[in-house]
Parts: sequence; structure tokens; C-alpha cells
Amino acid sequence: MFKILASVLALGFTEATVADEQEVQKFENALAPTFQLKGRLQTFNMLERMQLYDVPAVSVAIIDDGKIAWSHAWGVSDTTSGKQATEHTLFQAASISKPVSAFAVMQMVDKGELRLDTPINDYLKSWQLPENELSEKTPVTLKHLLSHTAGTTVHGFPGYQLGAEYPSTKDVVAGAGTANTGAVIVDFEPGTNWRYSGGGYTVMQLALEDRAGVWFPEIVNKLTVKPAGMNESFFDFIVPENKKALLASGHLPNGEIVKDGYVVHPESAAASLWTTPNDIATFSLEMMKAWNGVEGALITQKSAKEMLTHIKGGYGLGFSLEMEGDEIIGFKHGGSNVGFRAYMITLLEGKGAVVMTNSDNGMKIIEEILSAAANTYHWPIYQSAVKDWRPATAEERNRFTGSYAFEFQGREIRFNVTAEGEGFLVESQGNLSPTQFFIEGHEKGETYLFAQMGMEFSFSKNEAGELVMKVWGNQAKRLPAQ
Repeated sequence: MFKILASVLALGFTEATVADEQEVQKFENALAPTFQLKGRLQTFNMLERMQLYDVPAVSVAIIDDGKIAWSHAWGVSDTTSGKQATEHTLFQAASISKPVSAFAVMQMVDKGELRLDTPINDYLKSWQLPENELSEKTPVTLKHLLSHTAGTTVHGFPGYQLGAEYPSTKDVVAGAGTANTGAVIVDFEPGTNWRYSGGGYTVMQLALEDRAGVWFPEIVNKLTVKPAGMNESFFDFIVPENKKALLASGHLPNGEIVKDGYVVHPESAAASLWTTPNDIATFSLEMMKAWNGVEGALITQKSAKEMLTHIKGGYGLGFSLEMEGDEIIGFKHGGSNVGFRAYMITLLEGKGAVVMTNSDNGMKIIEEILSAAANTYHWPIYQSAVKDWRPATAEERNRFTGSYAFEFQGREIRFNVTAEGEGFLVESQGNLSPTQFFIEGHEKGETYLFAQMGMEFSFSKNEAGELVMKVWGNQAKRLPAQ
């Protein structure tokens, strides 16, 4: 937990204007779980939840009525120095870099400098994406890469220690030199499936560098970051001297600071943006301008519509899509680099939020902040769902407690279930912090449980009559008692 909690709590408001202070104070006491217990509705205080989850700093920007309503930061940017976080503190955006990169691509498409349906190897000069029978049948294009449908490998990147010998973009995609990830290849036919691929975005990065003859960060800063009014941001893995004092330090799950404060990502298109929630909200509003065909937008309405057209996997070009059935109601993206977690969502009706944290534990509080935003600003989604529930019986406590396991990608995932209060406590090997679940009800022989943070699972018997726990779409079998 925080070593300097007293100083965090003493900070209070950091950057709220006088006009915003009352609204921010109301919001900071409105954090809410994804699911609420009927008859026991709860709200939480921001600083108390930061302490609970061991998240040193949280920075938030709220979009309402088509504009930025306010932005504000809580806590400290570095637990060693105790430096106060402000709305100007810079966080690693991690994968929120991807939609900004995609936006720059669409600016080049609008200028006729790129085509979404041209084979990517036509743009690559210094290296070629290895061809095989899959890519020969359907060549990989920019559209495939931006939508994660290219069949390219390498999910994400661990980053490099500050001062290390960083690989070139070519070495990253080739898995050569000092690269710490494997070569990017195609292992399913492009366009036929969806799989998240930071490797694919790095192939796109190299294509643009080969095409333009300049470093990718230079392209995005010139085309998108500066013209969009992201005045405090920079798209680069080399931190400019005048920005170093503004950086937040990343923190590991145990509260320790990441060595040197952060890891470095030469995979710029996928992960290197340093920014603030206010700047990401500004970028989101620029996207909204284009979507609505406002004169002077940085991309055409046609390109904006194409970015927000569902392709596969809930994804468009650059953005993940918020959908109700087949209708697209917003765009979003999360970010996860070592020591940092972030999330942005903008609804097409002009509401949204951007949340950035300097901790690997950040998603826990981000979920509650999004529920607070939805509840406070009347979003059509993300509002806390009120669930009927009941206390677990003594028989259920005895029957369901134990250890369960299932195989995932060649390794065993194990869960331990114990009785806790009126429900159950579930723990897993590194994937789920100890979380309390409550019984929702019975249906067709299954007992459904839910956690207030939003996760659900159920107990039932399989065809062999064995007790199984359904979690994340998998059947976890109960293990023999030891």
C-alpha cells in the first residue's frame, strides 16, 4: 500500500478551477462498482479507492455535451518523491497510441499518399512481411493491419529498459538484433478472423517510415498530435528534455516504482505516446468533428465513418467500437504498458471519459471511475447494474468451496474459492485479485454468481456429474481435495 498515503490524502484538489471544484468533489465521491447489490447500494471515495488498490495517481477528463467538462488529477506522480500529480502530468498512453496512429494513416489516405487496400509489401522497402500461402491468397493491407485482421503475430511488447540498445523498427518486426519479441509473420488468412496484434501495427509503422523517409513519431506529431491541439503530448519513445519533469513514474503491482520510472517502446505506433487525459479527450473531439462532417476536421467524414465501421472482433480501424446490437454508439480503447493503465471512451452523443493511472493495478479503479461517469452524466451504458442477490447457504458454502482448474494456451489456470461473509472469495494465479462474489440466483441447474467489479461465473454439473465452475467461457473442473 502507499508509503505516503498521508501526503496523498492531504493533496486534495490539484487542478480544478473554482467553477469546477464542486462538480469534481461530487464526482470523486461517486465511484461505484459495475454491479450493485440491491438494498446495499454503495459509492466510494477516489482517494480511498486509490489507497485500496495501491494506485498512486489517477488523472481524469470528462466529456459532456460535446465538450470537455473538466479534467483533474489525484495523488502523486511518483511515490518516492511524493510529487503531486496534476492535469498536466504525462502518462504513457500505451495502446491508446494505436487509434492516434490510425488517425494519422487516414490523414495520409485522404491526401492520396496511401491506400487502405494496397498490399502492405508494396509500401515496405527495407523489409518484407514474409509471404506464405495465406498471404498470397489474400495479401495483407493497411486495412487489415489497422483492424487486427491481418493474421499477424506478436500480441504486444514488454518494452526496454531506459538506456538499453533499442532495436530499429525493422529489427522489431524481423525479431532480429536487440529485439525482445519474435518475428512478425502471418498465420491465418488475412480478413478471415480477428486477433489483436501490436506486431501488425509495427509493420504499419515500418511501411510509413519507408514511404515517408522519416521516423514514425515525426509523422504522427506533425500530422495529428500538434494539429489536433494535443499540446502537452509527444509521440516518441525518446523523451524531450523539456518534458522529463512532467512524466509520471510507473508502478508495479506491489507498489514498487518501475526501474528508471518507465520502460521504453520503440514500437511507436503501438505504444509510445505520452499524453494527458485532457489531450486524449481533445483528440476524441477531433474525431467527433470528422464523424459529424464539421468543416476543418483533420480527416474527412468518409474516413471517420470508415474508422468507425465494424470489421471484426468489435473493432474498426484503430478504435475498438462500443456497440448496441449492430449499431455503433461510440469508440474506445484501453492501454497497458508496464506500470501504466489507461482507458478512453467517447459516445457519439457527445459524452465520454479518459482515465490514466501510473500503476499496473489501475484497471481496478478505472472500472469504478467509468461507472461513476456513467451514473453522474447519464450515459446509456456503463451505469452500475443493480442485482438481486441472496446470502449463500451453509450447504452452498460447503459445496462450492475448493480449487478449480482449466487449460488455457497450454498452461493450467487455477482458482481457489473460499467462503467469505455472505458470499465467496475467489482468487487465481496472477489473473484475478481476491474478489468477493455474491449469489444472483438459480437457472437450469446452475448457480450464478457475480462480483461487484463486473465479473460473473456460475457453478453447475457437467455431463459426467462433476462440479464445474464456468469462468471466461471456460469450464474449470473441481480438483480433488488435498
